[in-house]
Amino acid sequence: MDLSNSAINKIGDIIRKGPEAEGYAFAIDTLNIWRELHGDILDEYYGKCFRLASRYSREIIVARRLKRLPTIVDKLDRQPKMRLSAMQDIAGVRIVARNMTEFRLLKKRLSRWKYLKSIKDYISEPKSDGYRGMHFIFKKNNQYVEIQLRTQLQHVWSTAVESTDVFRGSSMKTRGDNTYWGGFFLVASASFANIEETAPVAGFEDEGLMSMIAKLGSYAKQHKIIDKIGSMAFTEEISTDRRFRKSDYVLMDLDFIMKKCSVICFNAKQYDDAIREYEKLEADTKRRHSSVLVSVNSFNKLKDAYPNYFVDLRKFAGLITFMIDYS
Repeated sequence: MDLSNSAINKIGDIIRKGPEAEGYAFAIDTLNIWRELHGDILDEYYGKCFRLASRYSREIIVARRLKRLPTIVDKLDRQPKMRLSAMQDIAGVRIVARNMTEFRLLKKRLSRWKYLKSIKDYISEPKSDGYRGMHFIFKKNNQYVEIQLRTQLQHVWSTAVESTDVFRGSSMKTRGDNTYWGGFFLVASASFANIEETAPVAGFEDEGLMSMIAKLGSYAKQHKIIDKIGSMAFTEEISTDRRFRKSDYVLMDLDFIMKKCSVICFNAKQYDDAIREYEKLEADTKRRHSSVLVSVNSFNKLKDAYPNYFVDLRKFAGLITFMIDYS
């Protein structure tokens, strides 16, 4: 099978045309093979990030994931000029530091690594929707891997947006939102930026923290946001079985009807089995489910690394409630 850049780009063009396009099924199969081939670079940089984080604290979260097929297809649709071979986040590693002091130490180290192609700095210049973090793009052997670096505050905000999208069926993360939800999360991000003493979110350059918290309180009261967030919760806790703790990969499957998240675990030698099962779940478009294949440096950190896959907004809601109540 031809997996040259030009062939991969043609596959992307076919997928953009939709399921009715000639050769669509073959294109999806080829995309899955190409995605799977990112496993080596993903494992390499996950290991590097894990060793880097271990120098500073065992509390730093390090997680890895292959980009979900629906997310790849959506990104191709949203960015018609993007070449599939140049998509930089098929393989992704996430590092969550405890605070900005750790963040800056990790940033300094990552900036010195070989094969660094570019840095997207959303700390110095937050996105218009409030997203903050830093993305490091590495390219090796004609493959990309993206390392996302965040603090816990930035991570809690970002995953709360993703969790809310899951329940509302919205796309705040990728397409923005002009409703009160978008306004609420924008003010929340601006408040967090103020607390961390980083560059302000656009539109809040001259606004103080107390004023922003007052706006959060107004949103929460008028739209009952905290109550709505409280209803966005899955009912099933993750198993603490020892075999899960020793796993290298975890396949998580969200069931939106039953409001449960199930997990299937695999060791390093079962990577191919994990990929096959992942593709099987993604291919079943009739299920109201969402699946992702991930790995973290500690199974206990799984829910902290991917709270959006458990629709768990308790940390975010608790933090916002605390800010409002004690302002």
